Amino acid sequence: MLFCIMNYKEKQNAEKLYKTISPWFPCHILDAESGEKPDAFGGDTIYLPNVFFGGLLQNAIELAQEGHHRFLFFICSDVVFPEEEFIKRNLEFFKSNFFVNEL
Repeated sequence: MLFCIMNYKEKQNAEKLYKTISPWFPCHILDAESGEKPDAFGGDTIYLPNVFFGGLLQNAIELAQEGHHRFLFFICSDVVFPEEEFIKRNLEFFKSNFFVNEL
C-alpha cells in the first residue's frame, strides 16, 4: 500500500502527516508549486508544476503502479487529525491485520 499526500500551501501539516504515516507504510508528498516547499525527506517529496488535483492523482497512481502497490491511499495535506495517536493506532491495526506480508 502506498500513501500519497497531496500538498498545496499546507507545508507543516503535509510534513506532520508524512512523519506520522511513513514509519508504517511507504509514503510520498506530492507538492504542486505551493510556494513554501515541504522538506524532501530523502526523495519522498516530489515537486510538480501546478497540475491541479487531477494531475496530483495521476502522479500518485503512476507511483503506485511503478512500485507494484496493490492499494493507494490518497490524502490531502489539509486533513487534520486532532489526535496523532488516533491515526497511529489505526495505521498499526490496518498494517497488522491487512498487510502482514506486504510493504
